[in-house]
Amino acid sequence: MANLFRSSGPHIESPETIETNMWSVVIALIPALIAGTYFFGLYALYLVLASALSAVLFEKPFVKSKATFGDVCDPVGLEYLEYVAQNIEIPFVAIGGIKEHNVEQVWDLGARCVCMVTEIVGAEDIRAKIASIRSRL
Repeated sequence: MANLFRSSGPHIESPETIETNMWSVVIALIPALIAGTYFFGLYALYLVLASALSAVLFEKPFVKSKATFGDVCDPVGLEYLEYVAQNIEIPFVAIGGIKEHNVEQVWDLGARCVCMVTEIVGAEDIRAKIASIRSRL
């Protein structure tokens, strides 16, 4: 069950933050930026700066609001999850509509990996929310 909440990025149990990881990425890309500017001229530098600036400007409202997007399709329900667990042999992720109150039911139906974005991100105390969810499993 410890693997249930692992991710490739920084997560609740790591001393790393998203900010420190992003600065590491920036530092790692500096040699590529220098080489690109050397081989392709200042246009490459302008392109990188414009891309970075637009990414920051367009992402800022979403980061501040912590908003999630609406449903992309109609919910398929727990019956479909049960069907998938019984008929699909490859690993899958159960995502959408999973809350603390029904995560046990999702687990019992065969999902071995769940994704709970809104339930965790929207919590007042994220650490406590994750601990509470883990205790249910």
